Amino acid sequence: MSATPGACAPPDWSSRSLGRRWQHRFFYVLLRFLGLKPARFVLFWVVLVYCLRPKIAGRAKAYLRQRFGCSSGAGFFFHVFKLYWMFGSILLERAAAGILGKYSVSSGTDILWKLLEEGRGVILLGAHVGAWQIALAGLKNCGGINIVQPRNGNDVDLHVFEHGSARVGPVRIIDPEDGAGCFVEIHAALKRGEIVCLMGDRRAPGEKLAVEVDFLGRKALFPGSAFVLASLTQAPLAVVFTRRVGESAVECAWPLLVRMPAGIKSKEAVSGYVSGFARQLELYVMENPYQFFNFYDLWAS
Repeated sequence: MSATPGACAPPDWSSRSLGRRWQHRFFYVLLRFLGLKPARFVLFWVVLVYCLRPKIAGRAKAYLRQRFGCSSGAGFFFHVFKLYWMFGSILLERAAAGILGKYSVSSGTDILWKLLEEGRGVILLGAHVGAWQIALAGLKNCGGINIVQPRNGNDVDLHVFEHGSARVGPVRIIDPEDGAGCFVEIHAALKRGEIVCLMGDRRAPGEKLAVEVDFLGRKALFPGSAFVLASLTQAPLAVVFTRRVGESAVECAWPLLVRMPAGIKSKEAVSGYVSGFARQLELYVMENPYQFFNFYDLWAS
């Protein structure tokens, strides 16, 4: 969620897609007419070529240095390839979920339905891990899904719900850079009893509720806006992490359910909650090192 500009500098990340529009469309056509296996064969060579480009490999350097202690050499390239191969596979399977309806989602949806029955809406706080968009494809007849995320004009990779054959929705994108308008849209969605999805591991430009926490052995800045939002609206906040467990197969984990007290507004007041989120994310990353897709240096303050 965006806030007015604060003391911290804008983070060095963009939602710009790596590939060009025609390259994404090529894979969509390949999936529709030949299926997942031929598309995966082509993907292997695409990922290999991309990993040989220093600029692309460099986007993963900060994370791999923290997680594996390497930033160059053959070992570094091995980790870069495995990370991007997993990332590409999930993007491909995400498209297959929308185009072919090929996916499976397991674990935990009963928790979500019970929270929705309370009538306050639900804030789903996730991270750039696993295959969260495939998991969204498993949420049918939930009344409405709202995703808070910036959409760069060069982000040409279609969401799972943007493919014509996908039966997900209604889904709305809320631009976090819209300031007060973003909060109004989020509040209205929760009042309607809908789901609002936010990411807890990436600061939006101008985020003033950035909290310094320990993450993978160094201090990193994580946003605290979601917890303030939960306090203001009194909607339950559920932390959910997805994990790819097989071809087009996703498992959901729900490590935290938070009911925020009213009146929480400062970053000092949410620091404990943000630390708890970061700790759960760290445990996930230690178990699933190649399913963390935050391609920028979140340790740079």
